[in-house]
Amino acid sequence: MERRRIRGPIQTTIRLGILATVGLGLTLGLGLGLALGGGCKAKDSERKRGATGSADSKKDQMSAEAPKAEGADDRVASSPTTPRKRSRARGRGALSGLTLRSNRPAMGATRPQPAPARAGGRIRARRFADLRVVAGRKIPHMVFKHWGVNPTIDTEEAHVSTFGADVDTASYTLARSYLRRNVMPPEAAIRVEEFINAFDYRYKPPRGKHAVGVLLDVLPSPNRKGYHVLRIGIVGRTIAKGRRKPAHLVFVIDASATMARQRRLRLVKRSLRLLVNQLKRTDRVAIVAFDTRARVVLPPTAGHLKGKILQAISSLKAQGAASAQPGLELGFRLAAQGSRHHVRRVILCSDGVANNGVTSASAVLKAVKKHVDRGVTLSAVGFGMGYYNDRLMEQLARAANGNYHYVDRLSQAKRIFVERLTSTLQVVARDVKLQVSFDKRAVSRYRLLGYESRMIKGRAFRKRRTPAGELGAGESITALYEVKLKPLAARRSLGKVRVRYKHPGSHTEQRLQASMPRANGRRSFAKGSTATQLAVMVAAFAEKLRGSYWARNLTYARILTGLKAIGTSGPMATRAQVAALRELIGRASRLDKRGDKFAQYLPLSHMTFDRVPVLR
Repeated sequence: MERRRIRGPIQTTIRLGILATVGLGLTLGLGLGLALGGGCKAKDSERKRGATGSADSKKDQMSAEAPKAEGADDRVASSPTTPRKRSRARGRGALSGLTLRSNRPAMGATRPQPAPARAGGRIRARRFADLRVVAGRKIPHMVFKHWGVNPTIDTEEAHVSTFGADVDTASYTLARSYLRRNVMPPEAAIRVEEFINAFDYRYKPPRGKHAVGVLLDVLPSPNRKGYHVLRIGIVGRTIAKGRRKPAHLVFVIDASATMARQRRLRLVKRSLRLLVNQLKRTDRVAIVAFDTRARVVLPPTAGHLKGKILQAISSLKAQGAASAQPGLELGFRLAAQGSRHHVRRVILCSDGVANNGVTSASAVLKAVKKHVDRGVTLSAVGFGMGYYNDRLMEQLARAANGNYHYVDRLSQAKRIFVERLTSTLQVVARDVKLQVSFDKRAVSRYRLLGYESRMIKGRAFRKRRTPAGELGAGESITALYEVKLKPLAARRSLGKVRVRYKHPGSHTEQRLQASMPRANGRRSFAKGSTATQLAVMVAAFAEKLRGSYWARNLTYARILTGLKAIGTSGPMATRAQVAALRELIGRASRLDKRGDKFAQYLPLSHMTFDRVPVLR
């Protein structure tokens, strides 16, 4: 009994102690949990505020559609890092009315899902940079720069459009080389104006005092509802093959190890042999080769000594690194030594892989700028697929006011160095600039297709020293505008086209002006000129390849349908070009698996042809 009396209170005390301990633990645990929960909530709020602030700070980060966000180097789909100002009329590579906000969440936050598309409203979306899709396998180490996509501009905001001439064709040939390997070309590789200018539109050359002529045409757009297509053709005066000026040519040959790939140097040699066979006795040729160092392989030699020139070409071997800067410097110095009565031109043959010494186009051109200012011109000719730098080659030609072509096979070399030799060598107009002034009473909106890298500020058009492209004998430049007309447009001119250029060897600007025709609303696209129809279809193909917002409603089948009539009614040369183009379009149709990257944010049925919707 005594033990029970003692044990009872002890057990009760122990039990009460245990209960108290448990209760205290629960209280402390609950308090600690609330404190931690509050802290986490505060931190979470901070993260949310940070994410929102980050998104707001990137409000106008992107310019243009998806392509611009893909960066200069197409090998990496990187997101942009520089803030974007709101779209301006003269802004390069911007889309009118397009603003994209980043919804990329802060670390630890949940990625917001895009809201359903709403017609005419603001659409919540991820950046288009995340939507990049590439069909097929990629060809390694191809470097491109994306210049964006021109906006649609309201004439009340800016009614003047200014750009420099461009006769380059490399982008079209590169895309052809991709497609013939059953690979979709990167969007950054597509420059619309180079597709358009790769075709012969059989323009009539000028006969008056001017070295260039202007040809204009207006047709209803087959693709963009409510719009017309304005075609502007600039053509240079023709010069008979036997009457061209004597040439002082310097071949600057890339003889580095990368030129051994795919027998590139062999194709260079075969191409140059075609050119040498076209030389006259009065022409002079020098050869500079560069690998780890630059050297003169052949000093200036008379054109009739073909055996000596061909022997020097045959002696070239691929080895070492690529020192492009000293090679070009040496080539320009040799070209500058030629007589001013000669056409002094450097012809660079390379894959653009400059991996030794100075490798940027701006640094290379800085060293040879004095020679460019004195009339030495540059033709950049690219060779090779894989380990190829299109960006460097294009920038070299643009900075030197020259031309840029790409050779993927011997027939293309024949076209450049044999069929178009006089155009390649004989410049009839340099620093060619175009300015289109739309009449605001006739045109409400307009958009220039391509020429994103050639845009010029309006006031620079009037400056004599503003550099621009050159135009060879018989060469032509074509530019297309999509214009939305006002109701009374058929009664008045659409505006004026102004051209400024200089004669070779002169610093005096020549001026030319033409009035744009009135639009004829009853005229159909199918009844328009063959040249305009072909240019529009070529541009549509390029827009489709580069994933342009304005080509969303286009299919490859529609482009092929638009080409059918052209192939049977045009001259034989045009028919052959159209047949080759149709084959490429068929390949692209089979390879293109990208789909409509804008569909999840704006259904095609709600697409507006006036402006790109604002994306949030």
